[in-house]
Formats: sequence, structure tokens, C-alpha cells
Amino acid sequence: LNGDQNYMLVEFLKKVVECDKFFQKRILVISIIGPQNSGKSTLLNFLFGCLFNVSDGRCTRGVYGTLLKSSLPEYEYFLIIDSEGIQSIEKGDAEYDRKIILFCLAVSNIVIINVKDQITDAMKSMLE
Repeated sequence: LNGDQNYMLVEFLKKVVECDKFFQKRILVISIIGPQNSGKSTLLNFLFGCLFNVSDGRCTRGVYGTLLKSSLPEYEYFLIIDSEGIQSIEKGDAEYDRKIILFCLAVSNIVIINVKDQITDAMKSMLE
């Protein structure tokens, strides 16, 4: 999901999903949401050995993903989804934030909500 143009490569995703390599595989989808600069990419890199870019400011634009082979017998793969920080100063678009949250909630088995201190009232209202 391209965060600058709010565009998803639907045809590409259809081909990936229909690919024989992943057809009827057990995939655990884990995503992360949270405010900008809360360390989402860093946490995923630490927990799963991903290689998401990390920096101060807006480095994840939209939704990025990586597929990892699972060592657990229940799943063959993990799909790790890193999302752009919500409540971004640069973006300042609550509707866009809601779309990011909805996407992660819709496609994931597990959603990690990452915050620095406490969940703000604005964040609570988006998650309700």
C-alpha cells in the first residue's frame, strides 16, 4: 500500500495470493500500528529479524510487509506488516489513519499496538 498516493497494487496482490507457492499455506499475519516515531519498525526488526528501514520522522509510507518462513508447526509462514505511523505531523490526515488501522485489523491475525507512553484519547477514539 503506497502511503503517498494511497494506492494498492491489487493485481500484484491477487497474483501473489493465487500463486501455487502460497496457495493453501498456513500463514500467520502480524501487523503493528501506533503513532509516528513510536518504534514500530525497530520493534518488528528486533522481534522477527526483519529489515524494515528505521529513522526519525516518517520512514514507513503506507504499509510494508515481509514474509518469513516459520519454525512453528502450526504455521508455514509469518507475514509481518509494518504500517505508517498514525497521527503524523507531516500527513495530518485522520481519515488516512483510519484506513491504515482498518487495513491492519482486517488482514491480521495479531495486531500489535505500539505506543511510547500511554494511549492518547485521539488514538483510543480511532481504535473504538
